Amino acid sequence: MAGDTRRVDRGLLWILLKWFLLWIPLLVIVVDMVCVFMVWKPDGVARLRGVLAQDLQYIGVTLDGAAADRPAEFAVKTADTLYRGAFVVTGIDGLARRYATPPAPDAETGERIFRPLFVDAWPVIEALMVIVQLYGVRLAVLALSLPLFALTAAAGAADGGMAWYLRRVGGGRESAYLYHRFKRLILLSLIGVTGIYLVAPISLDPRMVILPFAAAFGIAARMSIALFKKYL
Repeated sequence: MAGDTRRVDRGLLWILLKWFLLWIPLLVIVVDMVCVFMVWKPDGVARLRGVLAQDLQYIGVTLDGAAADRPAEFAVKTADTLYRGAFVVTGIDGLARRYATPPAPDAETGERIFRPLFVDAWPVIEALMVIVQLYGVRLAVLALSLPLFALTAAAGAADGGMAWYLRRVGGGRESAYLYHRFKRLILLSLIGVTGIYLVAPISLDPRMVILPFAAAFGIAARMSIALFKKYL
């Protein structure tokens, strides 16, 4: 039985790691690419840039790129860091700048061969550049919202602990069914907020997404503790 419990714990941790490190980035790329090249064409990249611009305005970044406060500056720096890691360090950004100008008459054979391939792939590369920046901005916003989730969880845990104690001393009934459902809601609220906010191909006001899920997270924490078994 102890081995089964450890397998369940590792399985839950593995699910979270795969969701945040693998499935979310893949979903973001697939959904945005589909919108750019199938739903929004022929101006898909321009539409995606508009989504990025609107998201930046939501967090207080003006049209000229100036950040109004430190949270906005943190979001911009996060997006810039991801962009540099994905495109500057790998040399893709440098190639884009290099191939933006017509080739020289005495260009090397390798450049004459590689340049057309890069130009043909440029729409996909350009879309990926915007996707990475948009993902960085939204990832930073979610990181900045972690204290809010911690606050709602703490408030829910405090109230739930009192409800649990009163149920224990008062002989209240237990409900394992509800306990496990609310315990699962804790995980679902975290997956839901990341899935909706990070993957959505449209501009979203983070307050309209994060606040409801933070409230659901706190309620789930409160109910799961209040419905915990009376005797350990």
